Order: sequence, then structure tokens, then C-alpha cells
Amino acid sequence: MDTQTLLREEDGVSYQNLYDRDARRWFAADTNSDGNLTKEEFFAFLHPEETPRLRDLVVLETIESIDKDKDGKISLDEYA
Repeated sequence: MDTQTLLREEDGVSYQNLYDRDARRWFAADTNSDGNLTKEEFFAFLHPEETPRLRDLVVLETIESIDKDKDGKISLDEYA
């Protein structure tokens, strides 16, 4: 299977989007910016909603997934 096949969109979500989300979480969890995650940092990466410094990122990701017109806000129509 080639890279383009792996990155195609399925059910509205592309593997590239998932990779980008995980990369953003990785760098947010990496508190000492060494590119590697300690046990504590990896826990934060896996459970961002349970980690105070990553909670805002979870909210931002949720807004981005609902915000169809990409205006940075969620309308009732977008939410429903």
C-alpha cells in the first residue's frame, strides 16, 4: 500500500489529520522539548483531558472537528 492510499480520507478523517493531531499533542506533552517523552509526558500525551496543561488543546481539537466553516466558532447548526 502506498503513502497516498494510506493518507486518503475515509469517513471524513484523513490519516494525515490524525498524524497532525498526534504530533501537536506530542509536542505539547514534551515539556522539556527534547523530542522524547518521559513516562509522565507519555501519560499526558495519551490522556490529555486528564492533564491540566493539555486540556485547552483537547477543547481546541473538539472545536476544530465541529467547526465546519472554519471560522473559529461553533454555530448551533454545526453542533447539531
